[in-house]
Amino acid sequence: MNRIASALAACLLGIFAVLGLAAPLPATAQTAGVKPAAPMSTPRRGHTATLLTSGQVWVAGGVINGSLSTTAATQRYDFVSNAWQSAGDLRMQRALHTATLLLSGKVLVAGGLNAGTSAEIGDPDTGLWSPAASLNVSRYSQVAIRLASGQVLAIGGIGSNGQPTSSIERYDPVMNRWILAGSLRSARADHTATLLANGKVLITGGRDTSTNMLATAELYDPATALSTSTGSLHGARSRHSATLLQSGLVLISQGVDSSNALTSAELYDPATGVFSTVSPALTPRRDGSATLLPSGDMLMTGGIATFGGMTPIVSSESFQTAGSSWAGALPLTVGRDNHPATLLPNAEVLLTGGVNAAPLASADLFPELWNDAQFVGAARAVPRTQNTASLLPDGSVIEIGGRDSANLLRDTVTRYDGTNWSAAAALPVPRAEHTATVLADGKVFLAGGVIHAGAANTDALLYDGAADSWRPRAAMHVARRLHRAVLLNSGKVLVAGGMDTAGNALADVEIYDPLVDTWTVAASLPVPLGGHSMTVLASGRVLVFGGASPGNGVQRRPQIYDPATDTWSRGSEANYPDGIADHAATLLADGSVLISGGAPPGQPATAATRLYFPASDSWQDGPDLRAARTSHSATLLPGGKVLIAGGVAASGAVAAIERYDPLGRISETSFLWPATAPGRHVAVLLNDGRVLLTGSLQPDSQTLRYDRHDYGVFGPAAIATATPYLYDGVELNLAGSGFAPVLDAGLGRNRNSPSNVPVLQLMRVDNGLTRYVPVDPAAGFSDTSYAVAATALDGSANGPLRARLFVNGRFGSAVWTTRATVPGAPESIAAAGGGGTSGTMAFTFAAPGYSGGAPITSYALEIVELDSVFSCTAPCSQFTLTGLSPGLYTAYLYARNAVGPSPAAPVGSFAVLAQPTITLSSSANPVTVGTTIVLTAQLASPVPLSGLVDFRADGEVLCSGASVVNAAASCTTASLAPGTHGLTAYYVGGGLNVAVESAELTQVVQRRATTTSLSTACSVRFVEGQPYPVSAQVGGQDAGGGVAFTVDDAESCSSTLDAAGHAGCWLSNLSSPTPGPRTVVIKAIFSGNATSAPSESEALQVTVLDSADVIFRSDVEPVAAGCPGP
Repeated sequence: MNRIASALAACLLGIFAVLGLAAPLPATAQTAGVKPAAPMSTPRRGHTATLLTSGQVWVAGGVINGSLSTTAATQRYDFVSNAWQSAGDLRMQRALHTATLLLSGKVLVAGGLNAGTSAEIGDPDTGLWSPAASLNVSRYSQVAIRLASGQVLAIGGIGSNGQPTSSIERYDPVMNRWILAGSLRSARADHTATLLANGKVLITGGRDTSTNMLATAELYDPATALSTSTGSLHGARSRHSATLLQSGLVLISQGVDSSNALTSAELYDPATGVFSTVSPALTPRRDGSATLLPSGDMLMTGGIATFGGMTPIVSSESFQTAGSSWAGALPLTVGRDNHPATLLPNAEVLLTGGVNAAPLASADLFPELWNDAQFVGAARAVPRTQNTASLLPDGSVIEIGGRDSANLLRDTVTRYDGTNWSAAAALPVPRAEHTATVLADGKVFLAGGVIHAGAANTDALLYDGAADSWRPRAAMHVARRLHRAVLLNSGKVLVAGGMDTAGNALADVEIYDPLVDTWTVAASLPVPLGGHSMTVLASGRVLVFGGASPGNGVQRRPQIYDPATDTWSRGSEANYPDGIADHAATLLADGSVLISGGAPPGQPATAATRLYFPASDSWQDGPDLRAARTSHSATLLPGGKVLIAGGVAASGAVAAIERYDPLGRISETSFLWPATAPGRHVAVLLNDGRVLLTGSLQPDSQTLRYDRHDYGVFGPAAIATATPYLYDGVELNLAGSGFAPVLDAGLGRNRNSPSNVPVLQLMRVDNGLTRYVPVDPAAGFSDTSYAVAATALDGSANGPLRARLFVNGRFGSAVWTTRATVPGAPESIAAAGGGGTSGTMAFTFAAPGYSGGAPITSYALEIVELDSVFSCTAPCSQFTLTGLSPGLYTAYLYARNAVGPSPAAPVGSFAVLAQPTITLSSSANPVTVGTTIVLTAQLASPVPLSGLVDFRADGEVLCSGASVVNAAASCTTASLAPGTHGLTAYYVGGGLNVAVESAELTQVVQRRATTTSLSTACSVRFVEGQPYPVSAQVGGQDAGGGVAFTVDDAESCSSTLDAAGHAGCWLSNLSSPTPGPRTVVIKAIFSGNATSAPSESEALQVTVLDSADVIFRSDVEPVAAGCPGP
């Protein structure tokens, strides 16, 4: 710990003492010791241990007993689960061989005791070994170097004659052949070989064919296959170590000379070719294992402290590069020598096997040696708590809502870019106690919480970090706060439990589907819960644990939800006699769940931890935390450990921060928060490995870097680009630098420099689910590239991921990628024009709120009836269809990304209407009044016709609602009055036809014809001066009308027809104006009426005699004195 940190710790300890608070432990370099790893199934020494790109260690061959019997058995160690698994046997038993990781991710094994010139290649994906080309020279105890080209050098070793050899050969993986590549200047065994930054190989010490220990060194140039002398060691040595330091210098350490084990050490400078002495080691040793740590220091473990002794030592020590001095390190669990030491991705060192009187099966894990914590503060504009903080795809963090120091709800949203905070788009409504879930597309989904004076609500919102905007989403079914939400493997969001406005615990569970922006009610929790934890397990099921459930007893058993069946089941009981709530649940890299801290309902905080193992549904009590706490954070770190910070206890806010090691089952170093302890807060793992601690009422957030190693030339691996989204069938490709530095020490006796093997970690952003993914053998890796086969990730859970490369126990900044889903359906769909009979239809739409994690590339409009799909390239927002035939259409809109099309967004049915034609005809025209006529409207349309027709005469309805049958409608009528009428037929429309009116038809209706007859009851010879009766009979007329009687075309009298059509009249004006008889013409003229036409009788001729004629003429017929009336 540096002096400033020490002073700060002392100051804070004093404050705690004054306040009477429990003081957390000050920071220390390390409190954990070397821990035993799971043992191998076979004891072995002289074996190889190769770090694979999966992070596993493949152990192969070795000597298994004191009789130098060798084995072909191999095993693989998984540091995440601390477990060994059998792998395929070598094709040949061997020991003291070399095993080199090729750029394909496969392992080349060459030579070895009892193996002659044989070589073979192991495939980590299948565990199978296949023959490789044979060496040209039989050898064991050689050194192997992988060059930048991917080719492998085999240098020196012991030949078939039992003597050291000077031969060098090179293996070409592409051609699968070994070729002789020059010779050393001296035959050597038990030497070292180190690849330098300039591409040359430094070979030091060893023994020659006369068993002389060598002080000579030489430089081998792979480009020329020539080896030249370089500066000499300050003393002969063999069975020593050579470690390439981050400075580029090579540390030569210990070993033996002709009679003693050595403590001496020296540094080789490639720039000058000179060896210079440095401080001697603390312990003489030979056959130890040297490992360059991420800190830049060199760790030396085990070995034998004497020249001829057989008892290995347990001690370890480290070379401190800062002062070129040595310091003691942690003792091993057992003394061992001739053991491989493998630097794991998590910066721990795995020591396997070796010998201690007999070959060992045991393994040790040397813990990561980490420096003091480093805090960096960043001022927040509005300190607040009960908020959320979420990682965005660009690596920034968005902090949303919460309550300020006055307990007021805030709509404040701020964004942290890794250095500073800045304002972002405010919430539409202030809120706190909500949940925030990062979806597969990197948007942040908010649900529930409290708004408006603390009322729980159902609102949901979506934050788009790229656009810095909010979008409303469908509301939940149940208002809730202090609930839990997790992203399911399907990409949906599960929300469970919480509290209502009154503080009652809820059992309600619902699932949000971002594809269709809908909530579905799911099976309820068995009991209402608040203060519980919810964790998505590696299986995709969800672990709900703890919490308070008033009236339902103590909750000691977890509830496990299966999204596939929408069912809950109960797990085994945990050792929490009084239950637990407000704890932290952390999914560990091995799939188990760490439950830390919390408090039994109504009781003080606890320091207890428990581990839940889903595969066996079992619990294990863990070690107590160094400080009891509740409402704290527990963040899974890239290396698999858990950073536990803050929280509250009975004495107030907890300032202690500690790191939990799940493999060692211990809580490591504890150190103090650099400012006032925050109590409740939010922790977010940043892409660069720092942890952001925010979400408290303290004015500053803090970022914590728990390692401050200077990476030097060995790292970190810097990923510049990654495939931005993944789905089944897509390969993950990374590009950058430092993936596999060409600085690889020899694998001979023991690996003694960085392995330079890139190990890819994929960690879920939302829940920390972690997996290590091997390289694609077909593509391989290089210093600037790393590829994962498409099939390696098929079927993985959907959601946001961090891709991070570990090289030599150190990691670089992660980059965002995601297991994408199809996008959500288009939104805000509306008709934008067209319709009717135009044959054109237009629709507008908006991009979905959820892209699925892959950019939307196009939109499609499906018209079912046409069996057609129309598309437009994104960004687009409208479809316009033309030339549509009349008909009823059903349409659906889709968004499409690289994964596939979204669910269908129903546009609904729309119609393109027909403009029918209509023709009106009459059965008779003209027609006599009262005659029945049939008017027919004949329609024609490209689509079926239905509906009604109104027939109109002179604008008035004649027939209403005549049904259209077989494209025609009719109206039968006899009611038209005489005259000329304008007739039309009006089709009111129906089905897919619009209304239409016919052209006007002129219909003529004539009055009925009549006949008029004239008669008289008197003689047609008549004496003037006497009234003369006449009668008219009109036939065929309707009632009404009159008859005029004319005499010589002059009306003489008129009379109205009676009901029988009879009219009579007395003619009184018959006279003869001149002497003598006169003939007059009498007619009866019917005037007609509304429906009857006029008619005229035939003429009646009457001879009128004057009275003188009658008296004086004898030839005149007698005239009656009178006549009957008409």
